[in-house]
Amino acid sequence: MLDEGQMECFMYGSHYSTPGYVMYFLVRQFPEYMLRFQNGKFDTADRLFSSIQRTWHSAYHSLTDVKELIPQFYHGDGSFLKNYRKLDLGIRTDKKEVNDVELPPWAEGDERRFVQLMRDALESDYVSAHLHEWIDLIWGYKQRGEHAAQANNLFHPLTYEGTVDIDGITDETELEAIRVQIHEFGQVTIFIFFSSNIYCYVFEYII
Repeated sequence: MLDEGQMECFMYGSHYSTPGYVMYFLVRQFPEYMLRFQNGKFDTADRLFSSIQRTWHSAYHSLTDVKELIPQFYHGDGSFLKNYRKLDLGIRTDKKEVNDVELPPWAEGDERRFVQLMRDALESDYVSAHLHEWIDLIWGYKQRGEHAAQANNLFHPLTYEGTVDIDGITDETELEAIRVQIHEFGQVTIFIFFSSNIYCYVFEYII
């Protein structure tokens, strides 16, 4: 629990799972979500989800971009990648119109193929062998504390459950600000595994 005036160190001011990121990926399928969030208009064209390569490049090179892919990348028909509604999403500064999401060459222009290959990769032996490393970061012992710091996995203190005593805040303005922060910028999942050995044993038993 943080005392008044204290602020723990963190590496990322935003969170990997937020309503904004879901709206970002689903802007073509559910444009009403972004329109409501953006006061009746779409975000600027350069910030919209327009290309797999551009999105990957941003996440790989920018410390402020920590988007988590949504389930639609691995399941379904890939319709969220197509602008079936013919929405006017604007024109980027490179003069390209934002329409269907630009897919990587290996997808051969087919959104169904893209999703299937993404799912194949997710279910591959390589991912299975390293899945525990992701679990360590999200639900496990690398979620908080020194292990999280060593793994470059520290987020804003308000994203962690129990960091702030909500019931103890009497100032309505401060309370509302904290609620908005948590609601719009995400929250870390509940801490479940204290050691990799626990769930590795469980997975081996299930398999």
